[in-house]
Amino acid sequence: MSNAQPQHEDHLRERWNSPRGAELAHTVRAALESGDDWRRVARDASPWNDEHDLGGIHLVGADLRGADLRRAYLAYADLRDSTLNEANLSEAMLTSTDLAGASLRNADLRGVKAGLGIFTHCDLSHAALDGALLARARLWGARLQGTSLRRAHLVGADLRHADLTGADLAGATLVSARTDNADLTGAILSNVRSGGLPQPDDNR
Repeated sequence: MSNAQPQHEDHLRERWNSPRGAELAHTVRAALESGDDWRRVARDASPWNDEHDLGGIHLVGADLRGADLRRAYLAYADLRDSTLNEANLSEAMLTSTDLAGASLRNADLRGVKAGLGIFTHCDLSHAALDGALLARARLWGARLQGTSLRRAHLVGADLRHADLTGADLAGATLVSARTDNADLTGAILSNVRSGGLPQPDDNR
């Protein structure tokens, strides 16, 4: 198996650990918390001169309520226990991002790519996740009350003990998702695709 992905992940995180990287991370966090332009700082920190690139950044406990993070690249970032209520994360890249314990009430996450994302005990109440890619995402114990997950892709996602009271899952894909002890009271489940993944044909 190739080790390219772990190396990429390590590179994204380690670049913020140098003296200059730590200074840039502090500046990005300050800009996000104050509503200033963080994209210019991100461009300076990015090896690819990409103004959306915050991959691997450490923002544990940050107060980012209402932040404009549209199309932000936050893969492998650490956002545990952060506050992102009413933030705009539409079309953001959240692959393997750690949002455990974070609050994203009323946040806009439409079209995010969050495969393998960690949302354990995350508060996503009344957030919009329409069309989100959440394959194998960890949503154990997450609060998804009144959350819109229309056409969301939750293949292999872990929704055990999640509170989906009143959530809208119309057209969502829940193939091989784990929903043990999840509360789906009042949830909209029209046209949901569920069940197990198709097994390979032994005769082929």
